[in-house]
Amino acid sequence: PLDFAFSTRAPGPWRRSAWRAHVKSSRMTLDLDTFEARYPDAADFIPVLEQIRAAVAPAPVHVFPLEDTASRPLGPADPIIALMGLGAQRHGQLRPHRPVNRALPPEITEKLLALNRGTADDETLRADKAALLAPFLTEDA
Repeated sequence: PLDFAFSTRAPGPWRRSAWRAHVKSSRMTLDLDTFEARYPDAADFIPVLEQIRAAVAPAPVHVFPLEDTASRPLGPADPIIALMGLGAQRHGQLRPHRPVNRALPPEITEKLLALNRGTADDETLRADKAALLAPFLTEDA
């Protein structure tokens, strides 16, 4: 049997996370308020999930809000692992991975935004961002 599983996030936290990711990985120059105003429906996942349900029926579509799964023993992976049918004993033997890809401190995101708004060429911008981000990177981030 084939199941589909999606992890979602509440709109406000999702937009903030998306904005931070864009600031970090692109030349995003919008501040958070402008980004949220410009993309108010970007985190409205219900229509997308309904389209997926219709397209894959009769396969089940499971939706796991991050707010409900983050504190579970295996974090957001917990309900997906449960769908695998490992059984309680084997599931209980799994150990959580330490969190990765956490939000950067706000002052670092603001520095990245300032770099994006600067006039540096792409190569210089990448190098400046890499130097700023280096203390926050881990081998599996």
